[in-house]
Amino acid sequence: MRFACPYCNQHIEADDDMAGETIHCPFCQRQITIPAQSTLPPKMPTPEPAPPGAVPPIIAS
Repeated sequence: MRFACPYCNQHIEADDDMAGETIHCPFCQRQITIPAQSTLPPKMPTPEPAPPGAVPPIIAS
C-alpha cells in the first residue's frame, strides 16, 4: 500500500499486512500509524530507457 506521512507528506510504501502498525517515518522520523488502506494511487511504471542509438519516432501533424 502507499500513503503519505501526515507530518512531512513524503510518500511511503508498506505491505498490506502492516496496516495499523506504528512506525517511524523513514524521512522525518516522526511516529505514524500505517493506514488500513492505500491513500495514494499506485505508482506508475517507470518507462525503460531507449537503447543506445535509438531514433525517436517522428510524429506527423
